[in-house]
Amino acid sequence: MKRLSDVKDETNKQILKNEAVKFSGEQFKSMLSELSAAESRLMVTQRYFLDTPDEKSFKNLESDYDAIIKSLDALLENISDSDKVVAAALGDTDEKSRADYAQFLKTMAGLSADIRIRKQNMADRKARIKSARVKIIADEIWQGSGLNAVKDDVVICTAKGQWRWGVSLGGWVDGRGEAGSAGYRLVSALGNGALLCAIKGSDKLNAALSHFSADRSGEVVLQINDTLVGDNRGHLDVTVFTFPWFDGKY
Repeated sequence: MKRLSDVKDETNKQILKNEAVKFSGEQFKSMLSELSAAESRLMVTQRYFLDTPDEKSFKNLESDYDAIIKSLDALLENISDSDKVVAAALGDTDEKSRADYAQFLKTMAGLSADIRIRKQNMADRKARIKSARVKIIADEIWQGSGLNAVKDDVVICTAKGQWRWGVSLGGWVDGRGEAGSAGYRLVSALGNGALLCAIKGSDKLNAALSHFSADRSGEVVLQINDTLVGDNRGHLDVTVFTFPWFDGKY
């Protein structure tokens, strides 16, 4: 893609003005389209990950954030190029052209400031994309994951293995649990032995294998859906994922 810096010093000022118009029109529109496409890919990747949470699709989130940041960097670089060329021409033009160029620079400065804010916002969001692997034991209450979520982050887990709730009552189950005795459930709507997830200090208990939004900032903690954990057996190998939801707004 051609940049304004490609306009040589000996080029007449009318061509320079045309290049400025071209940049603010066709080129800028094209680059914004690339940015919009990168944002759309991220939103699709988010939805796909919630349907099929795994390490590969989780890494795609980071890649999509990188693509957005790269697009924002490209916009900043081209704005910088336009500033240099147009600023150099200010002293050697008529009054009307100087006014046009000055307005162009003012517009570019405003766009540059906005893009820098967006870039920092996306960098901050990317830093919140985290995962951790942890062994959750059946006969212990709330166990820390070592992973801190920020309020409103999406939290979802995957789990491998089986554990047993209640030696005399329950069987071996995976993280979804089973229909057993409702009287022994911390969360009555979920099966006995289901994997529960919450933010430390919160009374909002969630099904770990379904995504939820963190109701506060803090460590992600997990335990079995059982009110009496002492007679349980086994453990689950759990992967915890947290990331900020991007809805197209900065």
